[in-house]
Order: sequence, then C-alpha cells, then structure tokens
Amino acid sequence: YPAITSWHPFAALWTASSPLIAAANPSTPTAPTLLRTAILTVSRATSVDARLILATIMQESGGALAVPCTGTGNCGIMQAAPGSGSWPGASVEGMVRDGVQGVAGQWPEGGPGLAYWLGVYGEPWRALRAYNTGSVPDGGDLSATGGVGTASYVVDVANRLVGWDGVTRGSC
Repeated sequence: YPAITSWHPFAALWTASSPLIAAANPSTPTAPTLLRTAILTVSRATSVDARLILATIMQESGGALAVPCTGTGNCGIMQAAPGSGSWPGASVEGMVRDGVQGVAGQWPEGGPGLAYWLGVYGEPWRALRAYNTGSVPDGGDLSATGGVGTASYVVDVANRLVGWDGVTRGSC
C-alpha cells in the first residue's frame, strides 16, 4: 500500500473528484462545494486526513449525496453505521461526520466511524478494512472480508489516494 507521503495532495484529488461529484448530483449544483467544505471541516475537527475522507466517500458513494442506504442500514455519503442520516434529511456535514466519528450506539443501531478504526489500528489500511467490514478478519490479507464487505475495498481506496479515478485500472 502507498506510503502516506506518496498520497496525492488534497487539491489534486479534489480536482479529479469534483466533476464526478457534480455528475452524481445533477439536481444539486452546490454539491461539490458543500461536500468539500464538509470534508475539510470534519477533517480539522477530528484530525482524520481529508484525503482519506474524500477517497472513502468516493469509494462508498461516488460522491452522490442521495445514495440509498444499504440493505444493512448503512446510510449517507459514507455509508456509515446504522443510524446515520441520509440526504436530503441530513446535512452534508452530518453525513461526513457520521462516517468519520461514527454513530452513537452499537450495531445494529449505530457503530464506530473511520476515526475510531484509525485509533484502534494506527494506520489507514487495517482501519479501512474494519470500516468496510466491522473487523479485520485476517491482518495479513486485507482483501479478506469474513463474508461481509468488498474484497477490493482497501486496495480501491489506496488507488484513489494516488490518483485513480475509479474507472480505469489502478496502480496498487
């Protein structure tokens, strides 16, 4: 996985993602601005790298504010734990905050966010596996899901952090 020092700057990742976010929200022309502001606000408040938040959002929802909840009740732009708000009822910042800080309560009424998992594992890759599946079933194989989640999730987010657009083949 790429070293944090090799991740693209937020501005470059944002430039690549912004048109995709605009296309995913045709009825909300302010979506890119709202989302950028929310990411930077939550990043400052939590010390979670804004690049990691953006890459997770693009992996989870493609930046679509109105992404539907999953079959397990994960809602919002970061497909956060059950109890998270979804558009249009929830604010964009609220959806990002739910994904990063988590939702009060335990599964299936709530659950931890990305910041919690970063605190547990101290590095982004295991934290991403846990964010996607609720645990790290095999610390040596981050494609192992334990039967839930997406096997390519960690490598997909890693690729996004070094400039992958989510369409062509990534480099990680």
